[in-house]
Amino acid sequence: MVGREEELAALLGLLDRPVGDGAVVVLMGQAGSGKTRLKSEFEQHARACGSLVLSGRGDASPGQRPYRALLEAVLGWLRHEAPAFPALRQELQRTVEIMKSGAGSAAHESFAVAEQLIAGLSLATRDRSVVLALDDVQDADPETRATVRYLADHPAAHGAVVLLATRPTAADTDGIGDLLDKRVARAIELRPLNRVEVEKLVLECLGQDAAPRELVRFVGDRASGNPYAVEELLAGLVRSGALVPGAGGWTLVAPRLTTVAPATAAASIAERIEGLAPDTQRLLDAAALLGHSFDWTLLSAVLGLDEAKIAAALRESTYAGLLSVGDTGETQFRHALTRDEILRRMLPPVKRMLARRSLEELLVRYPDLAGEPGEAGLMLAELAGDVERWRQLLLATGLAARDQGGLATATTRLRKAAELGPDEPDELALDALTHLANVLAQAGEARPAQEASARVLASPSAGPHRRHEVHLILARSALTAERLGEARQYLEAAGQELGGRQDAGEPALPRQTVLLAHVQLAAGDYESATELASVVVRDAQETPSETVCEAHEILGRAARGFDIDAAERHFLAELKEAEKGKLSIWRARALHELGTIDLLDNMRLERLQLARRAAVETGVPSTLAAADFHLAEALVSRDETLAGRSAAGRAAALARRIGSPLLPWATLTIARSYAHERDDLAMEQAIHEALSLGQADLAIHAGVAGRVRAMRAAHGADRLGTLRHLDEAARMLESLPGHHFTHWGLWVLLVTAIEPARHVSALEQASTAAGADTRFNKALIVAAQAVARGAEGDKESARQLWQRAEDALAGYEAHDWLLHLTRWAARDVAWRDGWGEPIRWAQDTVRWCSERGHEPLATDGRRFLKHAGAPVPRRGRGETQVPPPLRELGVTSREADVLTLVALRLTNAEIAARLVLSPRTVEKHVASLLTKTGCPNRRALAALMDDGALSGEVS
Repeated sequence: MVGREEELAALLGLLDRPVGDGAVVVLMGQAGSGKTRLKSEFEQHARACGSLVLSGRGDASPGQRPYRALLEAVLGWLRHEAPAFPALRQELQRTVEIMKSGAGSAAHESFAVAEQLIAGLSLATRDRSVVLALDDVQDADPETRATVRYLADHPAAHGAVVLLATRPTAADTDGIGDLLDKRVARAIELRPLNRVEVEKLVLECLGQDAAPRELVRFVGDRASGNPYAVEELLAGLVRSGALVPGAGGWTLVAPRLTTVAPATAAASIAERIEGLAPDTQRLLDAAALLGHSFDWTLLSAVLGLDEAKIAAALRESTYAGLLSVGDTGETQFRHALTRDEILRRMLPPVKRMLARRSLEELLVRYPDLAGEPGEAGLMLAELAGDVERWRQLLLATGLAARDQGGLATATTRLRKAAELGPDEPDELALDALTHLANVLAQAGEARPAQEASARVLASPSAGPHRRHEVHLILARSALTAERLGEARQYLEAAGQELGGRQDAGEPALPRQTVLLAHVQLAAGDYESATELASVVVRDAQETPSETVCEAHEILGRAARGFDIDAAERHFLAELKEAEKGKLSIWRARALHELGTIDLLDNMRLERLQLARRAAVETGVPSTLAAADFHLAEALVSRDETLAGRSAAGRAAALARRIGSPLLPWATLTIARSYAHERDDLAMEQAIHEALSLGQADLAIHAGVAGRVRAMRAAHGADRLGTLRHLDEAARMLESLPGHHFTHWGLWVLLVTAIEPARHVSALEQASTAAGADTRFNKALIVAAQAVARGAEGDKESARQLWQRAEDALAGYEAHDWLLHLTRWAARDVAWRDGWGEPIRWAQDTVRWCSERGHEPLATDGRRFLKHAGAPVPRRGRGETQVPPPLRELGVTSREADVLTLVALRLTNAEIAARLVLSPRTVEKHVASLLTKTGCPNRRALAALMDDGALSGEVS
């Protein structure tokens, strides 16, 4: 119900009225505005609340029988409700007989039918609310409308809520307007959706959290805020191949971004145009070629008409509802679909002739063809057959689209500008290819960037400065593919192109400097990378914004493994520079880098989700893949494995398509998600795939040991196995000093608990390694120190250090799994050495792990508690005795706890606080209850508990 939340809330308020308190509401909206869907949603809520709902619909078909909509409502009532109520059934049968008889005058019949309905409704509303909902009242027969008006005049007599859905234009003719004027009915009018709501509806229809800006803009321009039009436009784009489904969601094919008006709309437009004067029809043809909004003063010269005739044609078009004039005088088509349909209907010779004239006039008025005139000129040049001007405009508008974040459109236009040129690329084609390669390289599309670059380098016309530029682009592409040797070679070649004045070791040009810094960073030489990037930031006033953004990104990434706060400062500076320069690619990248800080420091998802959205909107596949990968990492760390695996799968699919080196890492995260679930077969398959993708990469092998197999052992409650795999990862990581590792702290904690003699050496290695500064690693290193102090007999220091560790872990948004993992690692030695609260830790872990399905850890906790002689939480999980009717449905004790609090109208957050659960866990329990009980919503669940038989048994 996008954009209809307020209207739905107003309708639902009717259900709170006392039983028998009648009311009349008129739901008004244009065709496609969502009346039927809103009415249906209201009916579902009403039924869930126990109301009787009578539903019917008007029918505009010729020869329809009288009272059709009312008969539909009453006959359904008669079939399903009335048999148990003889008196009510008798009244309904009389009503139906009168409606079917057709005897007497229409007025008399309507009066009689209305009185019988009032009698029946008054019987029904004695003990329950009743809703009579009629759709398409504008199409109902006269008898139905007359009866409805009578019912509306007497709400107190029947006590029902009467909902009438109709179109605003029909309100005056169907008598509904009289009810509103007399104020016996309340109106709820459905306004057009605004731009934000249209975008939200587009995303809901696509099942995505973001969509390319070009798509949203295209649909928004044409839908005019009509929900049905949004859905029809999207369906048309799918049919035409402009929207293509894939593993990572819908992909936009920009060249196919066009549509045809739905048949009904096209017929309406054609009918209105055919009734216009010939000069007005010609004016609409010329205006359609100039764009959705256009400069009407051009039309006189294009059409050879004087201003008086132009004014008359504009006036007639406006009266016909085809054009509109804004408050400041701008003229535009009332609906973008109208313009599309006019263009589709125009004969090719007419198009060519008008396009040629319009282009000439446009060039006189706007010589540089910037902004909207450029978009109009682009189409005019193509239709007029002016290939050279078309190429120039493809280049200019392609660069404009790039600057506005429309990378799909930019790449399409730049590629076409090059392809339309001669076999041997001329200067314009070389410009287009160079810009195309740069856009593709920045977006992480390495292979197509290299192909465009190769065409430039193969041309004898490419001078040294252009070749220098292209070699820098190739260096970036090689960096994207993590081919560092190639990147260095391209940087050296870039310097040589300028007569050897630029040495790859000490470059003077900012772009070359920052690319070399990127190479050094990728090679693990953080010191050199930081030094080079700092030079660029220091001279930021004289440096292009995108180069400054990249320098800050390098500085942030170099600092991230050792100083989280410094890294965040640099990424924030990158974001600020990107937003100042309106650099959509770099804004998406900065948001992603900030999201990785959150992943390490608080596990919030907002900035990663913003980065993902920005990457989709802008069309940056490399950033989109990276954002999905890090979202997956966060979700799996929060023990949300299904959502994490889905995000990792999207990242892997996209990485495979663009040739990103992220592919084996995303596959490794999929393996890790299966490790959490103890699905050994799926885990091993994913490990095999990750290793086959990154065979020579020692970091991947370390990840298999430390991130996947160690977690599988932990979920199997195998401390020794967990330590063995972490030891293996630590040995490999000695050869990768710059590689970030998630589990340094866990390694030190287990070493200290199991092999205390290695505590000092492990602490030294982990404390100086990349990633040691993350919250999790710092917290677990403090926990390891607590274990060491406890072993020395200093119980108070152990307790204080442990509390510091737990307080630090509480800084994560969803820290339950990390907390229980930490406690599990140290529980037995804390019990042995007599410090901390290992009994409470074990009891909490048993409850949490039982609830989440981590049975080996729950069983391990139960064994410990039995050995310690402490109470063991029962397997029922919750505290509530499950009544037999619910037990037969499979409702668990914990679900009964939740159900009891749902009946008290508590929110998920309030229930979570009461039961010491996470809100997400409560959400899952509520979803399970809805499934098991068949209830449609929380209201129905609450009503279920209000039933005396159940409420008496649930304590």
